[in-house]
Amino acid sequence: ILSNLRDAEGIAGRLGARRARGLAAAFCALALALALLGPSTVHALAALPFAMACAVAAFRPGERYGAIVVDGALLGGGILASVALR
Repeated sequence: ILSNLRDAEGIAGRLGARRARGLAAAFCALALALALLGPSTVHALAALPFAMACAVAAFRPGERYGAIVVDGALLGGGILASVALR
């Protein structure tokens, strides 16, 4: 959802940018809660929805933001989770 926020023909075009950001934030919060409330073996995975929630909070429409911040949040969250799982 977050990757499609910058596309007018994507989810932001159908729901409106504000509602789409709210939906993306809600999914990030749900994923974060599931990771933290789940078994201890999945707690490290909370880094991914946390990084994505940060990207949603600072969202700016544009290709550069998507390429750097959104993709960087996925990469950074994945690296943090990977390191924490070792």
